Amino acid sequence: MVHGAPDYGIYHPKTTIISIEDLGELAVRLGSIVNFDRKGDVVWFDDFESGINQWHATTTGDRGTVLWKPTRPRNGGFSLEMVTGATNGDGVTLSKYFTLPVPSRMGFEYHFTNHLKMQHIIFGQTLSEDTARKIGNIKYDVILGLWYYYKEDVGFVALTPAMALDTSTKAFHSVKIVLDFTTNYFVSLTVNKTFYDLSSYPLRSQTLAFTPSLLLNVTVKNNSANAATVYLADVIVTQNEP
Repeated sequence: MVHGAPDYGIYHPKTTIISIEDLGELAVRLGSIVNFDRKGDVVWFDDFESGINQWHATTTGDRGTVLWKPTRPRNGGFSLEMVTGATNGDGVTLSKYFTLPVPSRMGFEYHFTNHLKMQHIIFGQTLSEDTARKIGNIKYDVILGLWYYYKEDVGFVALTPAMALDTSTKAFHSVKIVLDFTTNYFVSLTVNKTFYDLSSYPLRSQTLAFTPSLLLNVTVKNNSANAATVYLADVIVTQNEP
């Protein structure tokens, strides 16, 4: 079926009003959280306004907490607070499972606050089919101010340029990761105003028997014998990215 605008539709000149050509702009004006990067078709989002029960949380040795808090909202009145334990190397991991989507170029957007006591934060995206799993993980190292992508048989590989992010926990940093699950390559990483082209890097691959699913993981680890506090808000999953 051909898609498009009919003759004398929204592009037809009008004398009293200006036609709305970008419904994404209308949605943002009405309060949508999809306001950082509007490309792709939204399939799911969590603005944490109705709680945090959609996520499963694990902590190192039962040290640390994951709470629904009004302390640092990005939009609306709430966000998710992740606090690691106070033993060096303590971490917190959030997980969210989905049924298997139709493979396409998919986007994964997160908004988080940084913290001086955080060693790193990892954003993990895993698409599993019956006998194959594709993984596209991105890490930020707070101390070095570097972003990394995960390379098969090598580990995390640094990207340039380096990026020092504000650690006041008052500013939310915006991250969008685009992965192509049809070619099994990374596509791009956008952090605030900085764009990284990842299109030449293949996703990590595993071949075993799996339960078909899409899994998101967000992992925070501290860098000393002190607790690291990170706020997470407005997680968005898209498909059909350009």
